[in-house]
Amino acid sequence: MARPVLTPEQRSQLEQRQRSQILRGMAERAAADGYLSVRIADIAKAARVSKSTFYAHFADKEECFVALYSITSDRTIGDMEAAHQAALAAELPWRDHVSAVNRAMLARFASDAALARSLVVDTQAAGPTALEIRRDVTERFAKLVRRVSDGLGRRHDELNRITPPLSLAIVGGNNELIMRALLAEKSLLSAAVTRPIDAMWCAVLTAPR
Repeated sequence: MARPVLTPEQRSQLEQRQRSQILRGMAERAAADGYLSVRIADIAKAARVSKSTFYAHFADKEECFVALYSITSDRTIGDMEAAHQAALAAELPWRDHVSAVNRAMLARFASDAALARSLVVDTQAAGPTALEIRRDVTERFAKLVRRVSDGLGRRHDELNRITPPLSLAIVGGNNELIMRALLAEKSLLSAAVTRPIDAMWCAVLTAPR
């Protein structure tokens, strides 16, 4: 029996659905086993697609993992940007504003801590492309830190504007605190994590000029 011929729109929808399934499969297996232990066959099985379908979308598991990392990073940055804009609109006190942005980041990671652990830890061992993407994502987070700083600075003259090097330092410190909490299986929304992350921002914003 001949297969039905798909229209271009139907084919595009099928490909998008397959790609989403594969990324969900990658997320499931990476969270359960860690990136280094995941095989293409594992991803395909979790995604309920064939290996040939996997290879129609991704060259290898590194490319798939990088795509998953990029999508998760996009969503996290989007959550933080939305919290920043909402805090501006609500004219929150500046410390509450900083906390709201940080909570948006931590809540995204906390929503799937096992996956977050794999993404945060395993990108350092996932290959050169993953490291390159990680540097790009780090820079995007740093730019968001500076946007928040600039927004606060326009309303609070006493606060410092965060420079590019200091924004990278804040992101690096956040990453280390988050990674240690994830490896220790601590809640990312506990005071042990939220307080030092907020304190880093506040210390830079109020440092003597």
